[in-house]
Amino acid sequence: MDRVTLETKLDKKEYRAISYWNAFCKTPTLIILSVLCVAIGGLNLLLNPQGVMLYLSLVLVLYPVLLIGVLSFGIYRMNKSHDVEKATHARYTVSAEGIETELLQREGHAVTGWGEIYRAYENRRYFILFVNRSQLIAMKKEQLPEGGEQALREILKENLGKRCKIR
Repeated sequence: MDRVTLETKLDKKEYRAISYWNAFCKTPTLIILSVLCVAIGGLNLLLNPQGVMLYLSLVLVLYPVLLIGVLSFGIYRMNKSHDVEKATHARYTVSAEGIETELLQREGHAVTGWGEIYRAYENRRYFILFVNRSQLIAMKKEQLPEGGEQALREILKENLGKRCKIR
């Protein structure tokens, strides 16, 4: 198969799941920093709980909660201010030439060349292609035609090389 076509859209819950995956699972930097902050803050609270260091330690321990709160607020704002389902309802045709996108509810058409794709990932439910750090194309695996999942993997690997982080 040299071309894969699928129609897909994300609902608000799926958008939220992809946003959390992007923040915490794709690159574990935030998780590592959060664990370090809690460890350093907790250790400092145990060893020296007085003065300014007490407040700094509390901030370090509460950092992961604040981080998740800020991220959740951003996702909530996006879901409230945008119709995610309408914006993500598209038909994608992936081939050696690139990705042709036809927006089905917003009257739009675009062709994205392989040179424009920042990186591609695969998780258990989606193929996720980043055009840049904040714009992505999410393709649900369940919407792919018979044999489309393997064909899409091969097209991505062939055209993206090291920028392709898939199984």
